[in-house]
Amino acid sequence: MNNTFMTEIEPNLNFVRQLHDGGASSLQKCYQCATCTTVCPLSTTGNPFPRKEMVWAQWGQMDKLINNPDVWLCHQCNDCVEYCPRDAKPGDLMAAIRKVSFAHFAVPQFMGKMLQNIKSLPYLLGFPAILILLVLIINDSFSKIKEPGIIYDKFFPMWPYIDGIFGLFFFLAVISILLSLTKFWKGLLQYTPPKEGAKGNIIGALISSAIDIAIHRRFVKCGVNKKRSLPHALVFWGFMGLIVTTTVAFAYAYGHKIGLFDGQAVAQMSSITKIFTLDPSATNPTPVEGGKKLHFMAAFVKLVIGNGSALIFIIGGIFLMASRMANKKSNATGYDWVFMAMIFMTGLTGWFSQWFRIADIGFLAYLSYYIHLICVFYIIAYFPYSKLAHLAYRFTAMVYSKYAGREVEAIIQEQEKPQAATA
Repeated sequence: MNNTFMTEIEPNLNFVRQLHDGGASSLQKCYQCATCTTVCPLSTTGNPFPRKEMVWAQWGQMDKLINNPDVWLCHQCNDCVEYCPRDAKPGDLMAAIRKVSFAHFAVPQFMGKMLQNIKSLPYLLGFPAILILLVLIINDSFSKIKEPGIIYDKFFPMWPYIDGIFGLFFFLAVISILLSLTKFWKGLLQYTPPKEGAKGNIIGALISSAIDIAIHRRFVKCGVNKKRSLPHALVFWGFMGLIVTTTVAFAYAYGHKIGLFDGQAVAQMSSITKIFTLDPSATNPTPVEGGKKLHFMAAFVKLVIGNGSALIFIIGGIFLMASRMANKKSNATGYDWVFMAMIFMTGLTGWFSQWFRIADIGFLAYLSYYIHLICVFYIIAYFPYSKLAHLAYRFTAMVYSKYAGREVEAIIQEQEKPQAATA
């Protein structure tokens, strides 16, 4: 027998078990009929997606799958699941691969593994809950909340506690995700090398990918689950709006320390904020020369954009969970539900913190703020290891796909499809 074209394959059985536990329990039902590839818009002549991924998964080819950009380009629209004659659920397999990837590329890896395990949730939430409680005790916050007026800065001071603690963990999260994405990019180069003759325009790929994500261009190609694009877009834009609001508030609070404006400006902005939120303790802001427009602009961002973003964030979270519950063909794991619950609770507790303060309901105001701080810590500190990190991984995969010339091939073949149909 001629063994020239034979290759020995060593299946990673532990990886197969991880996929099974991660939601891909129907994997073995696949018998390679290629229906999924026929209906998937990501599939091209040289890239039979997700058929080849189903084969690699059955064979336990971990390296090929976790270093495959197509897994991240998939938006789990579930057209493949709808039309699969064996109910093998390729979309759930892609989600399971992404889940394994978070743990594999995580720096440090033990954090990635903790976020994978639903049993670790009490520890993950308990850490910030105890940390914040210790700060409240050290700051003697429980005696201060008895004072007239609800002032969160007395309850949990911005400096050194919020900005110091949250800033530190934000910095660590940024370092972690950058190291993780570096490992991911190297894996893409090794296992999915650029097409021959690809121009490799990284700047163009970055800009194009950012536009694709901003307008959710790929969701338009989905079929049976296309309506999921709306709640996903609401959560995304709500999240972005809250980031902008937080950034503006942080810059404004510390701007006078680096000479952008004097300390009186901060007090004026605070007064304007109180007036807009109907705070009974509001006083007319004292004009600061040359800074009036700036103060009203900052207040507008904080109150209008911040509140608007929180509202669509909450609505998107509700729709997202409702969509998951209505989708009987796809397996939503505990990992998915924790992610959706944390997104929803972050928006809801932040929203309630403001309105309970305005209503002067002290106990509920401080309680919702305490829970909100825990949720925000979870989002920030665990970002590189939670499902929220798919924002970074998907963006990286989209950039690489364009950079490597693989995106061009898909576009050309998509343009040729109508011509072929009429020939």
